[in-house]
Amino acid sequence: MYHADAQTGELQYAISHGEGVVRDILAVDEASGWVYFTASGLERGRDRYFRHLYRARLDGGRQELLTPENAEHLVTASPNKSFFVDSYGRLDTPLRTVVRGSEGRVLFVLEDSDAADLVELRWRPPEPFTASARDGVTEVHGALYYPTDFNPELRYPVVDMIYGGSQLTVTPKLFPLTTGSPLGSVPENQLEDFWAPQAMAELGFLVIVIDGMGTPYRDRAFHEAALRGSGNAGGAADHISAITELAAARPYMDIDRVGICGHSGGGENSLKALLRYPEFFKVAVSSAGSHDMRAYQAGAGLSDTGPGVTDFLTNTNAALAPRLEGKLLLVYGDMDENCHPLHTLRVVDALIRANKDFDLLVLPNRNHGFTLDPYFIRRRWDYFVRHLRGEAPPADFDVAPGDVSAVL
Repeated sequence: MYHADAQTGELQYAISHGEGVVRDILAVDEASGWVYFTASGLERGRDRYFRHLYRARLDGGRQELLTPENAEHLVTASPNKSFFVDSYGRLDTPLRTVVRGSEGRVLFVLEDSDAADLVELRWRPPEPFTASARDGVTEVHGALYYPTDFNPELRYPVVDMIYGGSQLTVTPKLFPLTTGSPLGSVPENQLEDFWAPQAMAELGFLVIVIDGMGTPYRDRAFHEAALRGSGNAGGAADHISAITELAAARPYMDIDRVGICGHSGGGENSLKALLRYPEFFKVAVSSAGSHDMRAYQAGAGLSDTGPGVTDFLTNTNAALAPRLEGKLLLVYGDMDENCHPLHTLRVVDALIRANKDFDLLVLPNRNHGFTLDPYFIRRRWDYFVRHLRGEAPPADFDVAPGDVSAVL
C-alpha cells in the first residue's frame, strides 16, 4: 500500500512494508492514523499463503502483526474499527474464533470447533506439502489426501485435481468443511472443493491439489508464468515435478498410474495435460472446459495466454487432439452459460477427425456449475475406478437416492 498525491497520482511513500502480498484492506482509522489489513508471505518460516492481520501507520511508520498464531486467519472488522472477529486454523486444526481489540489482544473466545467425531472415524487430515516447480528451484504448495483405510504397504494410483487459472488458488489452508477460502465465502457451486478430493481418495486413490506457477498471492515472476503461454497446461509441468518429488519419498504413490481431472479452466488444464504429457497422465476427466480461448472471455484469454495470436491458435485443445493416447471422458452441460458447449464440441470434432477413441457425457439442462450433480459425481468416480484402478465400479450406484431435483 502506498500514499499517493490525489492530484498528480505520484507515489510519495510506502504505507505497508515487507516482501509479502497485501490481501485485503479491512479498515482505515484516519483519526488514529492506522490502516488494518491482511497480508500473506510476511512471516518467515510459515506457510507463505497464510493470511495474518496487520496494522500500519498511515504516515508510513511502524507496522504491527496483530494475529501471531501460525495459522490461516479469516478476519472481519467491526463497523467502528475497534474490534475484529478472527477465525483461525490449519488443515489439521479446527477453527478457533476469537474477538480481538484494535491492538490484537484476544478479548474473549467465541467458539472452539470440535473434530472428535472425525477422529473417531479414523479420518486423517490432508497433508500440506511444498515441492519443486518445473524449474527445480521455485517452491510450490499443495495438499495430499489419503483414504481413511490407508495402508502404507500398498501402492495407490494418484488423481491430480487441477485448476490452473491465474485468478485464484485451490490448495486449502483451513480445516475441511470450513466455509472460507482465499476468495472469502464459497459460492455454492464451489463447495465441492472441500469434499471432492477426500471423497475421491476414499475410493482407493491418493488425491493431490497443487498451486502451480502462474497462480496468485506470490511474487510477480511467479504470477507472470501465466503469460508464458497456455501450453504449460495451467502449471501441469509443475504438477508433474511435484508429484514425482513427493513419490520419491512416498513409495506408496504409484506414479505409473496418474489421472487428472478438472472443471472449467481445470477442464481445459486436465485435457491439455493428458495431451501434452501422455507419458505421465494416463486418464483424464475434463468437464465444462474452456478448451479454446478464442471462444471465451477476452480478458481471461489474454491473462492466461498473453497477447500472441499464434499462442491462441496453436494451444487450443482441438489443435492437440491428435496427440491423445490415454483414456478421456469429456463432459459438458448443454445450457452452459460460461464455457459454451462449442468449446467441447470443437475438441470432439478434432478427436473424430484424428480417429481417436474417447468418451463423452452430455448433461441436458445443466449450466456451468454441475459439479454437485449426483450423476456427474458418480460417473467421474467410476471412470477413475475403471481405468486407473482397473476395477469394475458397482453397477448403477446412486450418489443421491430419491429425487435428484432436490439436490440440484
